[in-house]
Amino acid sequence: MPSFFLDAHHHPINSDLGEVYVRFVDHNHATKKMHLLSEGLHPWRVSADREINKKVFTAMVNNEHFRQKKIYAIGETGLDFFWANKNHIPMECMLEVFEWHLDYALSNSLPVVVHMVRGPDKTLEVIKNFPKLKFFFHDFRSPEKFVKDFLKFDALFSFGTSLFYPQAFEKGHHVIKLIPPEKVFFESDDSTELSVIQMVKAYSGMTGISVEDLSFLMNRTFQKFFLINNDFFEF
Repeated sequence: MPSFFLDAHHHPINSDLGEVYVRFVDHNHATKKMHLLSEGLHPWRVSADREINKKVFTAMVNNEHFRQKKIYAIGETGLDFFWANKNHIPMECMLEVFEWHLDYALSNSLPVVVHMVRGPDKTLEVIKNFPKLKFFFHDFRSPEKFVKDFLKFDALFSFGTSLFYPQAFEKGHHVIKLIPPEKVFFESDDSTELSVIQMVKAYSGMTGISVEDLSFLMNRTFQKFFLINNDFFEF
């Protein structure tokens, strides 16, 4: 059994919503090591005012993390149709901010951490214009019919606690089985309901791949995808 498990997308308590961390947890679910992975203008922080968005985004890409290359990706960013409708944010604003991130990622050779709630067809429409980018789809919940299209990209797919909700269990498991194991990751996001250890064990039962092999595969793939040095994984 591995000593530590990779939690691929985590928001510590009281952290900025736009900052995404990666952490390693032990068998007691305690955090043993944590790194800042990426930073972005989260869809929930997008304003209906374009000038405010531009000001916030510009300040972000000029902060210390970006200037000193202390991050390995940009985001999370993307489209959240539920949030936009609930809070009366024009989708045009969210779409524009998403494209700013993609343009920056392309210019700076960074992967993109993608937030996608509903509208997978629209997300696909946008990212098809950026075929050279690498995408990390956080809390992936796309309907089954779109999975093949997402798999055409250089991408990884992270699943969270929502995969294990009773109302999503059957549909989510059909989706995750369509994705090659070397592209599958698990995350806590901002939840404490279920640990990544429990998720990995459940996925091991589904695939027949041992927990040890899955842990090794996740660490190795994560390192290559984000171009992370060995120190990241040392304790």
